[in-house]
Amino acid sequence: MKTLHSLKWIVPFFKPYRFIIVFIIIVSIISTALTLSYPFLSKVLIDDVFLNKKYELKAVLLIGVGMMVIGVILQAVNSYIYLKVTLSILKSLRVHFFQRIQRNVYDFFVRNKVGDITTRLNGDLNEIQSFVTDGALQFIVNLLTLFFITGMLIYLDWKLLLYALVFIPILLGSLIYFRPKIIRRTKKIREHHSHIQAHMIETFTNIRLIKLSQAEHEQEMKLDQKIAGLNRETVTLSIIHSLAEGIPRMAIGISTGLVFLVGGTKVIQDTMSLGSLLAFTTYLGRFYSPIQSLASLYLRLQRVRASIDRIYEFVFNSEKETDMPNVMPAKQNEPVHFLLEFDQVFKGRILDDVTFTMQPDTMTALIGASGSGKTTLVDALVRLTPITSGVIRFCGEDINRIPIHRLRKEIVIVSQEQEMLSGTIMDNLFIGFSEDERKKLTHAEIEACCKCAGILEVIQSLPDQFDAYVGQKGMMLSGGEKQRLAIARALLKNPVLLILDEATSGIDQLAERQLFQRLKEWMRESSNCKGILIISHRLAAMKMMDQIFLFNNGKIVEQGTHHILENRSMFYRELIKS
Repeated sequence: MKTLHSLKWIVPFFKPYRFIIVFIIIVSIISTALTLSYPFLSKVLIDDVFLNKKYELKAVLLIGVGMMVIGVILQAVNSYIYLKVTLSILKSLRVHFFQRIQRNVYDFFVRNKVGDITTRLNGDLNEIQSFVTDGALQFIVNLLTLFFITGMLIYLDWKLLLYALVFIPILLGSLIYFRPKIIRRTKKIREHHSHIQAHMIETFTNIRLIKLSQAEHEQEMKLDQKIAGLNRETVTLSIIHSLAEGIPRMAIGISTGLVFLVGGTKVIQDTMSLGSLLAFTTYLGRFYSPIQSLASLYLRLQRVRASIDRIYEFVFNSEKETDMPNVMPAKQNEPVHFLLEFDQVFKGRILDDVTFTMQPDTMTALIGASGSGKTTLVDALVRLTPITSGVIRFCGEDINRIPIHRLRKEIVIVSQEQEMLSGTIMDNLFIGFSEDERKKLTHAEIEACCKCAGILEVIQSLPDQFDAYVGQKGMMLSGGEKQRLAIARALLKNPVLLILDEATSGIDQLAERQLFQRLKEWMRESSNCKGILIISHRLAAMKMMDQIFLFNNGKIVEQGTHHILENRSMFYRELIKS
């Protein structure tokens, strides 16, 4: 029942192709009947052509060859159409899963390893794709083959067919017995693959730390242990598969021998024609083949079922980012009394009764020691993480009533750890921009933002300039260059509020002061920006701030300008000294 429930979300992807699928099934029926007519024609040849001289040899052979050729052509065309349809469906499935995972709440990515996410998106979906593109059509053809052959066997000698069915209960019993074992082992193997991939991604992502710590051997030993666990589960599953397929094969072999014994006796006693026996035994040989194939497909389906359940649990049981039903439309040209308002905001043990306001048209600093909760406060502002209680307002609106896409468009955050995508400098400047937004930006505007961020000279010194490749995760750039490039990207978005969350940690203090001065001028000239919030534990440029909030142990402890805090706040003076 669990898998049936999991399958509900797949059905809509097949609906647009339902008529083509019906066509495929009809063609499968016709092609199967045509290709399976040959054994019956062999009966006609022996009994009605060679022995009784009832029909012409050439006519029967011509009919037989024609039916076989037409059947093969129909099968080839059918397979091509089926493959095109299934690939289209699976493309939609992959994109849909990717969208669902991307739109999960941020905590989902904190709780789950990247390796586990990619394994389910790739490994489990590949298992489903392999079955759908190949196994499902095999299932239809084998089922039709079984029905057609059973009908022919009943027509030729239904009593003899009973001997062929004697061992069928053993076949079905083995399937029922081994099914749950295969499901359990397959899930464990998938989990092992997830752990291995997560370990590899973690190792290569932190390769600098691994090398400097000389931890290569430690990581190799961990990988060895994980692979050993995978191998044990794989061997166990292989043994189960061998038994699950071997027992039915043995039963089929015994029943085939029994049929030959009884059928041969009938021919000797002249109660069955030679042509009928040859046709029966030919069909019987093909009768067991679809049974074995269906049994194998059934076992394979259990692996697919495990993959479907894993994807369903992973994707559809997670919380998706959603807007409240009563979201507010954007206010047009209304005066803003406070750009930001935090009103008694709590977040577990991280944020403790945070209350402050940020004036519009100001450059404001939020400073405090590392680990004091500053980044959590920013994440709560753009709804990356939920707060326990309290209210956060942006331009006078409760952030929970602002659509997420508008909130994150109007508030742009540049973090300390700069995430760069593989590609060119221009590709990374345009992350998050639609095609229309890219076309509207002029080269002069791009250069102006890069100049303000202090990265233009670096770009112009490169041979390919804006088309220069930055490498995997921006490894061709220094830490400070990546930060300045990210700031330039933020300026291109022209936000209402720009937040720099330790975004200048890779820049020296003189360059940082110059950058803040340029940002202040950019804010005054901007048609949209109403404020800049600097989050830092460095105090070199605090004299330039219009307002400073001291943050400690999850709460605002003091506020004022640099001169006021320097005179009256011991905590501020200690931060300056440190």
